[in-house]
Amino acid sequence: MNRFEISKAFFLWLILLPAMVTFCLITPAPCFPAEITLTLENEKLSVCAHQAPLKDVLKRLAGFGIRVRIDPAINPEITVSFQDRDVASGLQAVLRHLNHVLIWEKRSESRSSTECLVEIQIFQPGGKDRMIPLEGDRNLSISRDPSTGAIYVSNEILIRPEPGTGADEIEAIIIGAGGTILMMVENRGVYRIVLSDQTDIHLLLEHLGKEEKMGRPELNYAYSAAQPFHSTGGRRIPVLPAATGTQKTAGAPVAVLDSGVTFVPGLEGIVVTGMDALEPADDFADSLGHGTQMALIASGVVATL
Repeated sequence: MNRFEISKAFFLWLILLPAMVTFCLITPAPCFPAEITLTLENEKLSVCAHQAPLKDVLKRLAGFGIRVRIDPAINPEITVSFQDRDVASGLQAVLRHLNHVLIWEKRSESRSSTECLVEIQIFQPGGKDRMIPLEGDRNLSISRDPSTGAIYVSNEILIRPEPGTGADEIEAIIIGAGGTILMMVENRGVYRIVLSDQTDIHLLLEHLGKEEKMGRPELNYAYSAAQPFHSTGGRRIPVLPAATGTQKTAGAPVAVLDSGVTFVPGLEGIVVTGMDALEPADDFADSLGHGTQMALIASGVVATL
């Protein structure tokens, strides 16, 4: 090899080296079969999935409070990998071969012009009527506080800002802390925030606690419970007739933590308020009937046997 050939080879190496370095820096980490990672932070979406069923990926999104409606017959395996894309372009990569609609809404509690994704619809041509809701993975990751022994959801916190705090200011603080608003229970003024798995949740709570307008942020505590009985066919325990001579006490509020409540004869004007602890933003009901019975007994409408 003469001097000219050596110089030319060295020159080509100088040209290719930056491109090789750039390629190494921007290429996402490979995904392995059956592995799915999905994060949604500050309205930026990151997904890594290799030959994963579409519904499994969408369940992760549903876990962030995004409603998903899909034709049950649609569930192809997908392979996709990207980081920190805006939600619209990221979902376009995930759903690129499928008919889909993204529904955006402005948060009712926010005065900003920012719109958030609230629902994803996936359907076959002319078959939107076949879509059904896809529920998210409700198996929460649980941790235990070593100092108190209390158990809590590993990547969630609850915030109840001070009255009068602007919604835009709340949103800015939460996003600045790397959180995503999962839901806001309007009649309680409580925000449920989901964080990345890498967040030091105790350090974040300490930081947010110094914000004067953030009230007292706290862990989203969890509690052990026996396996619940699941009703089939909407069966309800029959309501007993009102007992004669039962006295109603005044000025003694009672909280009933049970399967819910249905407004049956005798409870009008007695139930002041209620909520579904799993879905606080939804209307509450009682598909089992037990909670309704307990409310009837606690209020004195019916007598115990």
